[in-house]
Amino acid sequence: MSGSVIHAQMTSQILSTVLDGQPLIWDWPQWGEWLWILGWSLFGGIFTSKLKRPIWLGLGVTLGLSSLLGITWLVFNQSGWIPLVPPAIAFVATSVSVIAYDRSTVHQSKSQDSSLRSSERSIFISYRRSDSRHVTRKIYDLLAAYFGHERVFRDLDSIPPGETFKEYIEHELHQCQILIAVIGSTWLESTDRNGHRRLDNPNDWVRLEIEFALNRGIRVIPLLINDAKMPQADELPGLLKDLHTRNAVRMRHAFGLNRRDIGRLIGNCEILLSDTYEK
Repeated sequence: MSGSVIHAQMTSQILSTVLDGQPLIWDWPQWGEWLWILGWSLFGGIFTSKLKRPIWLGLGVTLGLSSLLGITWLVFNQSGWIPLVPPAIAFVATSVSVIAYDRSTVHQSKSQDSSLRSSERSIFISYRRSDSRHVTRKIYDLLAAYFGHERVFRDLDSIPPGETFKEYIEHELHQCQILIAVIGSTWLESTDRNGHRRLDNPNDWVRLEIEFALNRGIRVIPLLINDAKMPQADELPGLLKDLHTRNAVRMRHAFGLNRRDIGRLIGNCEILLSDTYEK
């Protein structure tokens, strides 16, 4: 745009202000514009990190850009001039970066050490369906994506059709090196149809799985979901009392699994598996 056009626009605005009473166009100082751009960049990262499905990601980005356009239009109608393109670019760039980071953390299994690619099961996930079924599914999906589906066991996803439930689980427990005991808020006090605590039943499968691992010397990792507390020894029956002596890992879960917590769990499992194969 030439200087004469800019000068004409300035003159026209001054005349409109004097003759028609229109307000002068205002804008923010440079630091205010930088904060505006930074805010949209942070919003894009936080907003995108909460959405996992592609369709929701697309709708979320569209909604964010539409909101930005609407805000700038409203401000412009009030004789204000605030940046539109720079915050839009920052919003999209941060969103794409977060999506790329999430995808890379899920698919890091391609760079695993060859020692972690044994055909045997490595990780057995023990959980109570009434207590933590949905969060366990998410944990299983991330562990299976990293280590491989053939190396992580979760009953609903890992037992082939027609297999005997009891025999197959016993076989998998014989092969695993790590048992993750998922403990939610109702794990300890869950009851059967008769109102009896399930853990007090010697044939309770959750109890049998953990007792088998403890008795065989398999590394057992108690995984506490959100605010679940580690059971005390006097609250546990039989061999399960030894579970109280194991160092637990916390997994925070709100709208999704905490990425730092799941990364810590994967890292711990990788170290333990590496030590097992080296021995």
